[in-house]
Amino acid sequence: KGNSKGHNQPEKTGVVAPRAFRELWDVEHPAGAPDTYPPQVFTRDTYRKTWHHWDDDWGREGGVLRCDPLGENLEIVTRGLRNPWDITMDPGFNWLGTDNDQSQGDRFIMPFYGAHFGWGHPYSSHWSGDNNLPTVPVSGPLFPGSGAGIIYYDHQHFPPPYRGVFFLNDWLDGTFVYRPAWDGALLQPEGGTLQPFIRRGTGDVLYRPTDLEFGSDGSIYICGWGGGYHYDRNQEGSWIFRVTHSGTNPSEPANPDPKRFRPAATWEFDQLVADLGPDALPVWRVSAQDELIRRGAGVRDQLIQTIDAGRLNMGQETWSAWALGRMLPGDPVIEQFMVRSASPGQRYSRNLRLQALRILGHRASMSGQASVSDVIRDAVADPDPRVRFEAIQAIRQAQAVQFSGAVIDQLADETDRLVFYAGWGTIRELLTVADRKHLLSDQRPRVRLAALLGLQEQYLLTLDEALALAEHESDAEVQSWAMTFAMNPRPPQKMPNTKSRIEMEQSMPIKDLITRADETLDRPVMRQLYLKLISRSPVRKDDWKLISTFYESLRSDHERALVLVPLTTSLAARDYVWDAFSGEVTLQRAAVDGCRRMVNYSAIAKASSEPTRARNGVLPQDAGEVTNADANASLLTTWILEHLSRIEPSDPRVCIVAEVLANSGISNSWTPPTTAESTLAQILEQNNDSQLRSHVLSFIAQINPVSLSRPSRLTDVLQSLCRTPDPRLYLSLVYLTERLELDVNIPRLQAANREGVLSYLEHADADHGRKLFFEAPNGLGCATCHRVAGRGNDFAPDLSGIGLRAKPDAIVDSILTPSAAITEGYGQQQLITDDGLTITGVVLRETAGELTVFTTDRSQQTITSQSVVERRKLKISAMPDGYALFGNEQIADLAAFLITLKHVPHPQQQAGTTHDR
Repeated sequence: KGNSKGHNQPEKTGVVAPRAFRELWDVEHPAGAPDTYPPQVFTRDTYRKTWHHWDDDWGREGGVLRCDPLGENLEIVTRGLRNPWDITMDPGFNWLGTDNDQSQGDRFIMPFYGAHFGWGHPYSSHWSGDNNLPTVPVSGPLFPGSGAGIIYYDHQHFPPPYRGVFFLNDWLDGTFVYRPAWDGALLQPEGGTLQPFIRRGTGDVLYRPTDLEFGSDGSIYICGWGGGYHYDRNQEGSWIFRVTHSGTNPSEPANPDPKRFRPAATWEFDQLVADLGPDALPVWRVSAQDELIRRGAGVRDQLIQTIDAGRLNMGQETWSAWALGRMLPGDPVIEQFMVRSASPGQRYSRNLRLQALRILGHRASMSGQASVSDVIRDAVADPDPRVRFEAIQAIRQAQAVQFSGAVIDQLADETDRLVFYAGWGTIRELLTVADRKHLLSDQRPRVRLAALLGLQEQYLLTLDEALALAEHESDAEVQSWAMTFAMNPRPPQKMPNTKSRIEMEQSMPIKDLITRADETLDRPVMRQLYLKLISRSPVRKDDWKLISTFYESLRSDHERALVLVPLTTSLAARDYVWDAFSGEVTLQRAAVDGCRRMVNYSAIAKASSEPTRARNGVLPQDAGEVTNADANASLLTTWILEHLSRIEPSDPRVCIVAEVLANSGISNSWTPPTTAESTLAQILEQNNDSQLRSHVLSFIAQINPVSLSRPSRLTDVLQSLCRTPDPRLYLSLVYLTERLELDVNIPRLQAANREGVLSYLEHADADHGRKLFFEAPNGLGCATCHRVAGRGNDFAPDLSGIGLRAKPDAIVDSILTPSAAITEGYGQQQLITDDGLTITGVVLRETAGELTVFTTDRSQQTITSQSVVERRKLKISAMPDGYALFGNEQIADLAAFLITLKHVPHPQQQAGTTHDR
């Protein structure tokens, strides 16, 4: 923790911390202090418990460290934490933790090698990491409260909606559910918000949850501190709470497996693998994996066969793969299996591919071998950002300098925030200072930026060099980060042990940045740089009024777009956002992003206490306590609809506001204001623009049908649209007809054909095509089988580079007649088993003993190879026929989107026909 510095005070405690801790806290230490200490053996009588008082000194930063057993090889993994409370991992070994006690709200962090999360950063401190390239963004909304213990839960004891989730304790508010999702390579909660699981009653001191863990019976056990931080004798104490599913008998103890009474060395192989799954306690998983590693060569081939069969759940697959990864260093069979598992051409799960990349990097690091598989280098350019991230992390772990060129080339065009961060951090670790300074003159701006960020992190640029670079740099982003560094060009001094606690440093207070921006009115380039610094600055409670006053003084929409970013960290910015909807395109887009920011920025204590303009009336009374994104979304959506009702449907703002509503993220419990239905009906009636109508229909689809009147003017308008459907609205109208139970028949569209689709292609809407690809049920749902840039599934070919591999007419043909040219490996097969069962589908995975089939009803089935008595290849694609029924325009939109997919794939992925679908 950042507040553990008291353990490095020999004058008080007689203890000097190990070197890694001293480096993390950035504190002074006596000359000749040892790097680490030998292990000590204590008895009950000789062990002395240590702790620090909460008023103890704070070091510059806390972090995550790792070491070997008994403390050897202690190293820093992640920096920039303030007061980390707990971390846990999911079945894919992805870490998630809590970091708390900061005025801007508590936060979630995803630790990884080389990450800095902003607290105490030498020149660009930032609590959320949002829009701050030198630090890592957080993995969820900032939240008021006191984030404490966190676990991943996937036990069969709870019903399915509460499996595969994280449970988080908040000492002030209760227990919450974090449903994991991925934003590129960054772990985030689904929908940007948490869901309440156990809420603490008002004034209640009984339920003050701290740590938690699940037991062998699947119940969750929660520690509670009570009403205070410490125990007072004869006063209220602490509790242990047990949370169990009501469908079970909590008083009935489970019968332990007989194997628990025998040493793991006597267990069968299958018994060990079973203990690697989600129902097993973490200590059981560790014990089982250690036993597999001890058996080594005796179980190596059996482990590979078991993983190859594809029947393990994600946890078993991960722990089994790492059992291989930790045994028999240099073993060629294991190396070959990991290379095969990491290759894109194989039909392994994405999880196994990620683990294989990690393991290859780990084994190279542990053995010190100079040779690292080329599969890691090739994965740096993979369409999937999570694969790119792990490949770059593996290169860093393995110190594979020979692959630095591949990382640099990828950085030139990298768009994923986390992959770019990992990339420039890896270049910083692998290349010499001279080589990195040479990259400052590279022709590619993002490469220059990557080199700059790494050099600045280590203070390897002087103030004069930074200013000269900012003056001559042609790229505005590189220029602005050079200026950010120039604000703090000297490394911070080490903290003396006598220094009291520090506050989080900020590169420059917003007040000073505003002053400097005002002083450069006659120097537009410098003024632009200061405005960008303001747009990236973390916003403290007292800053908002300064920013709003400064925003009102701006006359340029371009400048307002920059300053709107920090302004929209509060719902009080709603009036400014409404005005921005009338601005130029740059300001309009900033307003759309600002709405998302206001919804997700959950560290707002009381929005109604923020200063705001009362021109359109006071804030609604329910603006008081805002603690989660659902509440923010409901509040903002209601407010927008009320304002929308006051303007004409022909107002230019309506189109951009409709886009905001389509992405509002309202919950099922939201109730529309009384004027909402008539407002939406009027917009649909009086605007013929397909995109505008599409946004409105998407918003209506989010509203709970119970909250809508029927019959009403809105349902009348929807029925009218259904009678003569716009082809681009067809799927949305079909979905709404079913959802709202409208009594209307929608005529079928004229079937699409090759010539018709190609005739519409020039004017097709690729954005609508993206919606068709990813959305279901009011879209085509292509991502159910296909994947693009890591999003979707791998039951069908990855389409990330289809725009490079296939011509437009070939793409159209593949949609309309999918069986005309079938990509190798994706044709259907018919299998007949010895018990007469017929299974039709695509064989996803096949080993000597088993086949896994993705069937025509979109399910997976695994059968033994011996049970198959007849097997036929069908000249039928796994992709269903019938897309022609959606009409020329919609198929043209879908094709237009696919044509834009031009991510350069790995050479192995280019094998196959040009008709990849």
